[in-house]
Amino acid sequence: MYKQLYFFLFIVLGVNSFLESNGQIVIGSVVGTDKIPVPFVNISIKGTYYGTVTNADGQYKLVIPTKFPDATIGFSCMGYNSKEVSLMELQESPNIKLVPAKIQLGEVIIMPDSTLRNFLRKAYEKIPENYPSEATQYTGFYREGIQTGDDTYIRLVEAITKSNKSSYKNTQSGTVQVLKSRKYIDTRNSNSFPISFYGGPHFVHELDCVKKRFDFLKPHKKYEYTYEGLTVYEGKKVHKISFKPQGSSSLLYSGVMYIHDESLSYLRFELQLTKYGLNKRFASKLENSDGLSSKAKSYLVNYDLKESTCYLKSIYENEEIINKNNVVFYSPLQYVVTDIKTKEDITIPYRNQIQVSYVPDEEASNYYESNWKDYSTLAEVHLIDTVKYKQIFNSTNTKQQKRNRLSTFIRKLDLSYKIGYQPYSITSGQYRLTFNGVSYQQNLNDVGTTMCLDMLIDYNLSHRFNVGYIVAVGLSDNNVQETHGPQISYKIPLKTMGNNLFFCPQVSYVWHNFGRSIGTQGFNEGFSFGGKDFTNNKVQALIGLKHQGMQLGSSILYQLSPVIYFDISANYYSSVSSKGVLYFREKSGCFLTRKTANEPLSDTDAKLYYNGALTENSEIDYNKWSLSVGVRIMF
Repeated sequence: MYKQLYFFLFIVLGVNSFLESNGQIVIGSVVGTDKIPVPFVNISIKGTYYGTVTNADGQYKLVIPTKFPDATIGFSCMGYNSKEVSLMELQESPNIKLVPAKIQLGEVIIMPDSTLRNFLRKAYEKIPENYPSEATQYTGFYREGIQTGDDTYIRLVEAITKSNKSSYKNTQSGTVQVLKSRKYIDTRNSNSFPISFYGGPHFVHELDCVKKRFDFLKPHKKYEYTYEGLTVYEGKKVHKISFKPQGSSSLLYSGVMYIHDESLSYLRFELQLTKYGLNKRFASKLENSDGLSSKAKSYLVNYDLKESTCYLKSIYENEEIINKNNVVFYSPLQYVVTDIKTKEDITIPYRNQIQVSYVPDEEASNYYESNWKDYSTLAEVHLIDTVKYKQIFNSTNTKQQKRNRLSTFIRKLDLSYKIGYQPYSITSGQYRLTFNGVSYQQNLNDVGTTMCLDMLIDYNLSHRFNVGYIVAVGLSDNNVQETHGPQISYKIPLKTMGNNLFFCPQVSYVWHNFGRSIGTQGFNEGFSFGGKDFTNNKVQALIGLKHQGMQLGSSILYQLSPVIYFDISANYYSSVSSKGVLYFREKSGCFLTRKTANEPLSDTDAKLYYNGALTENSEIDYNKWSLSVGVRIMF
């Protein structure tokens, strides 16, 4: 369960007087000495994580909470000298001019390929030293949207999130909680782009290039690296190194990385998806019902060096998408860190964690109903007046509502596919069956096992409780095996940082049909059995049990990918009722139309003999224990 780099629409709740009552507003622009606007300038209140960035035209809007009356405002951008001004100075002159950073020619370093790769290897090895060595919690502002070619937004979602990261000594993904969220959806035009993206708030983990150890960090033999020289980023000297795949390889990224001259910390990444990555983006037909393709996709990932430790600072993503009618859409995403906590209990309870399948624009409240005070993180680009957006929100879009309901239902489903192992025992000896003048005879061993395909469909009533239905079908031609019944399970998280680990006790009430083959014979004429007419000239006879009862079990689920889990289960079965059964199963003809039927041995005209003696007992005992192994898909 990823979007675009131009700035979004920031819809305001009412007029500026409302905001002014909660903070001071400064609106301005940033240019260089050549008077050309400077985009994506980092603007922050010194000593805090409050801030914003300029848009593509160098414009910004900053809301400064009233609790910072003597704030110092910092401006920094790659290739420019940083600048600090007091709040009073900024209010008097909000248009800022940045001076390009100058680097002495003598400081320019020329690196041969072997030296450059050795330099990159050293930076990679210093990651555990340069980044947090303990669990860290980020509070951040998240925004994503869908935009038409004329910059009109048809969908916008904003959220304040809390994200936990483990130590950078490992590559584990972390957890995310959405504290509050709001959305703007133009219900009149939303059908023009009916696809909703999932997992966006998890980008704080998935696009953390350093934490995830993206393959280009450690000098990869399939990448071509080029040293571009020294530049300045937030007043710090950084080495600029570009990279791209060599040849037609199956690598996802090309771009530029900036490494701090002294600490060798990675401070910034500018990435683009390769042609291979773009082709792979919407390769799955399952998730691409609108014939979408990605024309371009770029990322900007920034880190902040605080004293001797480097922390994630912001993520920007920009994607240009074309549908089957060649209509262009833009999908921008932004994430900005507003607060960092370490060295304390920062656990996010499992019940509050969102899964990778979380779809922000389905669960957020309407924008005009929200009331977020003292919160300004990203630049404002466009205003929609109160009357207009209330009219839009009050209109309805039946198709959108149906899609949302269907998507929500699907995301609450878990699907499991496993191979089951079930031992059974049968009294060894000679078995003979006579029916309609045809005789079956076979010597059977006293121990056997059967394999089956176990399937489960579960519905999540909550983060922990599931209700579902289980079905098992035998895989052997020598056995009949059918199991089905309702199940209730409870999910206990054992590990939620990195690859999740769950323990799931479960209870079911199941119906079992089981039979062991004693041979296949031909019939000259058709016959009726178990309410079905058999006309097939080859019919298999099986003796077995038909029973029902309670099944107690437990599963261990280990996360292999965002939605796929390894699933190993053990079950104990206690029978409530059981009776011996005779099965007949057709063995020739089309497998789709072959019939299987059963009747109790005591009610049929067939005669079963065990070691020459007539019996109404199948002599089979279905073992109480079973085991299954497979995968579970948790949307």
